[in-house]
Amino acid sequence: TTNRLSIVLLCLIIYLSQSCVGDENLSANEWKEKGDEAFRLKLFDTATEYYSNAIEADPENYLYFYQRALVFTFRGRANLAIKDFTSVLSLNPSHTSSINKRAQLYLETGDFDNAEKDFETALEVKPGTQVSIDGLNTVRKAKKALDRALKLKESKNQEAVDAWTEVLTF
Repeated sequence: TTNRLSIVLLCLIIYLSQSCVGDENLSANEWKEKGDEAFRLKLFDTATEYYSNAIEADPENYLYFYQRALVFTFRGRANLAIKDFTSVLSLNPSHTSSINKRAQLYLETGDFDNAEKDFETALEVKPGTQVSIDGLNTVRKAKKALDRALKLKESKNQEAVDAWTEVLTF
């Protein structure tokens, strides 16, 4: 088992070192493809670098920002992902997947107002989308829970504790 792991790691190192030769002449799409492969291999820092190179080569292609945003999302780097999803939407305002993913990140980071706006926008762009409907319902529940918790903020009773606990579940 140890030998097999060593062989796999050696092959991966050789693959990655060979893939760097002549990289400076790659097209944006070739950088994206390398990023996709690195992402599949769970080499997230490498994938981020390759997608960044694709963006540098062609900053008008929203898909390169989208792919990098997915890596940031997967890595838990919400602020960077939100920035890239925003770039996607500046290039392609009707990209509902980016709208919904950014809204979800806003929700997860407690920015309920922006989450609500994004879910509403997603429903305007593509009415009836269940992900957007569910997200909008969730953010509205979260906002109500937050309002209730803030009203009970000065109170030291169990109801206040329960209200804040509810807010933290979103």
